[in-house]
Amino acid sequence: MWTIAIVVALAAPLQSPSPIGAGTESGSVPTAVLVGAADDERSALDAALERAGDRAEAWRAALAAAAEFDPDLGADLRFLVEHMPTRDLLELEPSWVVRDAMLAREAWSQAPWHEQVPLEMFRDAILPYANVDEPREDWRPELRARFLPLVAECTTPGEAAQVLNREVFAALGVKYSTKRRRANQAPSETIEQGLASCTGLSILLADACRAVGVPARLAGIGAWPHKNGNHTWIEVWDGEAWRFTGAAEYDANGLDRAWFVGDARHAVKGDRLHAVMAVTWRSGGGSFHLPWAPEAAWVNGVDVSDRYAPDEVVDDGKVAVRVRVWANGERVEADATILPRSRTDEVDLVPLDGRSRGATADMNDMLEFRVEPGTRWKLSAKHGELTRELELGAVTASRTVDLDLTGGSAEQSLGGQEVAEDLVRTDPSRARQRAWDALLADEAAHADLVADHAALRVRTNDRVSPYTLKKVGERPDGERWPLVIAMHGGGGAPQEVNDQQWRHMQIYYVDHPEAGGYLYLALRAPNNEWNGVYDDAIVPLFQRLIRQMVVCENADPTRVYTLGYSHGGYGAWVIGPKAPDLFAGVHSSAAAPTDGETRLENLANLPFSFMVGELDTAYGRFERSEAAAARLAELRAESDGALYPFEYTMVAGNGHGGLPDRDLLPQLLERRRVQAPSHLVWTTTDDRIADHWWLHLPEPVSGARIEATLSRGTAGKPNRVELTVSGTERVELLLDERHVDLTRPLEVVVNGGEPTSYELEPSAAVLHETLARRMDPDHAATVRIEVGL
Repeated sequence: MWTIAIVVALAAPLQSPSPIGAGTESGSVPTAVLVGAADDERSALDAALERAGDRAEAWRAALAAAAEFDPDLGADLRFLVEHMPTRDLLELEPSWVVRDAMLAREAWSQAPWHEQVPLEMFRDAILPYANVDEPREDWRPELRARFLPLVAECTTPGEAAQVLNREVFAALGVKYSTKRRRANQAPSETIEQGLASCTGLSILLADACRAVGVPARLAGIGAWPHKNGNHTWIEVWDGEAWRFTGAAEYDANGLDRAWFVGDARHAVKGDRLHAVMAVTWRSGGGSFHLPWAPEAAWVNGVDVSDRYAPDEVVDDGKVAVRVRVWANGERVEADATILPRSRTDEVDLVPLDGRSRGATADMNDMLEFRVEPGTRWKLSAKHGELTRELELGAVTASRTVDLDLTGGSAEQSLGGQEVAEDLVRTDPSRARQRAWDALLADEAAHADLVADHAALRVRTNDRVSPYTLKKVGERPDGERWPLVIAMHGGGGAPQEVNDQQWRHMQIYYVDHPEAGGYLYLALRAPNNEWNGVYDDAIVPLFQRLIRQMVVCENADPTRVYTLGYSHGGYGAWVIGPKAPDLFAGVHSSAAAPTDGETRLENLANLPFSFMVGELDTAYGRFERSEAAAARLAELRAESDGALYPFEYTMVAGNGHGGLPDRDLLPQLLERRRVQAPSHLVWTTTDDRIADHWWLHLPEPVSGARIEATLSRGTAGKPNRVELTVSGTERVELLLDERHVDLTRPLEVVVNGGEPTSYELEPSAAVLHETLARRMDPDHAATVRIEVGL
């Protein structure tokens, strides 16, 4: 079993038992004397110690003691400190870093391939205790003890890396999955879950390599230049050169073989987002792009694109249809075929077939068909007894298709494709209602929802939350129930504390039947973590919960509200900006925005309110709330009052508890969701959310930003969408008669360029796909426009 002897949390520095650096007085000894540094090195070290602030003396003491104990160890520590991230200088315990450096040097010096690894290579790719911004922890002793015997007979570091890639993940029971808690997991987090992203897998493999003396570093691309998505892998020094391999993607044929080789040939040297970058500990060069934290630029990187894209990519003139097949919420290996529905004058089209990737394949590793642009195709897939077909229509640009074998079909929903297409064109409102009625009546499709509803719980692939539910007042005649989802306080506390907080939330908000009748659901956080209701997994849980309430309780998907206090209030600050199109109103009490998760610009069309006490200063709650209110006021003023409908209440003389919000529900229930906003601002903070009103990302990615303005066509003028886009290469527009005049073309302008004209062709397949995916008639579209960027 894996055990972590010591975990270094950035917020709670480790106290190491190591004697190195402990109790040593540096007095006024100059830095140069402590470490024997040359002038330029002394300058770099002085600069680092200045960044260390009041921790500088502790680092000086550790440097002096390490140099006295072993000059080589002192030089190693100096290298780490000179290039150390500022937050590590401020938070890590120097004695722990010294002990870890001792273990790294021991691994290097005892490795059979020691002579093949120069000192400079050791310091940059074995010595460092971390790769990117993952939590700092004591991984080296455990990984070395576990995996050193596996490489005892290896004679080169490259051979050892191959053995580790083949054995480590199976031995630890770890596999690739988007259901992991976050991208940048430390080894213990990955092993505990048994799941990791490509980055988490790469961190684990790189650390395993370093633990046994193999130089290893993360490499990757922040965004593919030719398609959506990103990827991380590792590079290892094989004794002669840097070679690459995909973590948990062992290839018996050797290194420098991976599914992403063709994609990497599109890398753009010198472009931080689109270049292949490798992590380096040395500062002073470029920076490694972190898709989960795109604004962070402190992870050092070196541009290695030349090794992956040595030649100019030859354009074959075709476009790509990339296919992922799903069943019961999992990616599956399926036999897939695309059948031609048209021909061109230049070439007769023939069926193309292949096999889709399974659940453990990277999300960017997809079955790909290359087709002539403008040709029409139908996709079919078979997995066991499950089969499905999907009309793709004219493929004018590269696209990704996600085909769910366990979903319904357009024909089933609308009574025959021929009739359906005619109805969608002539009476889209009626077609939408028929499709909605059919979807709600499909009992087989909702069996899991019904079972969870009976158990008073909501489940996703990586979360389970119980809830209580009550009906307050009478449901309005002929209407569905408004739904209120309340989130409790607590958070990072024992089970019994959070359970008590949950019970309190079941009665916290006063019932107001006169408000028109509503469902009141008190949701238990899915775990007892400090961010239990505001990590990247919470929005998928809410989406599933709303879908369950719509199917099983006749809830109105257009009138969903959420609110919370303290821990639950932090949830509101994250869930609202992440998925504002789910809600008619959101409220937060006794909380504040969360860095990296709360994007205020996303609140352009969401009625959002927050309340905080003037004396609630812990964790900067009052100050952060004041700053958020000021920024939202600026954004509203910039829109001439048309956007950002927020309300801020500061309660003078009040602390964290006792805010006057218990009678808030009548005010909240007055709010209504904007149905088809004409102006959208969307900055993504994870890779799980694909939709924002009428914008859709076929391959969700963190760090994308889209600003979109839509205007309906009038006499003599086409419909028009203006887009400002960064951080993604593909955007889809999902539209219908509520957004545009379907009889007029649509002009799309991207980043101020020349307009591109699109004919609007309503489709029953698009109607079904968007309705089934979103479970909300307001978000069901009949026209999909694939915007090439």
